[in-house]
Amino acid sequence: MAVRTITTRLKLEGESEHRAALKRISSEYQLHKSELDKVSAQYKEQANTLSALEARQAALKGIVSDLSARHAEQAAILEKAQKAQQEYAGTVDELQKRLSALGTASGGSASEQKQLEAELAKAERKLQEAGNAVNYYQRQLNNTEKAQATFGSQMEKTEGYLEEARRSADGCAVSIDQFGKK
Repeated sequence: MAVRTITTRLKLEGESEHRAALKRISSEYQLHKSELDKVSAQYKEQANTLSALEARQAALKGIVSDLSARHAEQAAILEKAQKAQQEYAGTVDELQKRLSALGTASGGSASEQKQLEAELAKAERKLQEAGNAVNYYQRQLNNTEKAQATFGSQMEKTEGYLEEARRSADGCAVSIDQFGKK
């Protein structure tokens, strides 16, 4: 016999729109990464030529642009998760105070105390879920920032090689060989 488990899930306002936007951005990011891979394969033995460096720079610009858009979306959803976490923390504090006040007051009924305890347990679960969401979105944001740093650095190096190739007589960067190695 199958057993059904009912769970609650934290639902942030606008989360589905953010997820859809992130999915679209990730699709574009994967496209630009595949373009970068194609350029690398296409110019495998001519990596220091002007045309190879221009194609690489174009692909890197697309990747950096996608990462900037992803960063903005992730920062927005992280902010919403942090706000939800603060709201649930406030609710937990309020319920704990009410429960403690009810315990010290002689007029508190057992049913009222039981109801407050149930509300407190629910609020604590929501607070935990919000904390998990904050951690998840923060990790995602950290990974995006890491990728931004990596591809930004690659773009800067490529720009330097590109300027070098534009200045050279044969249209090739001399600080790297035809295989793209220093």
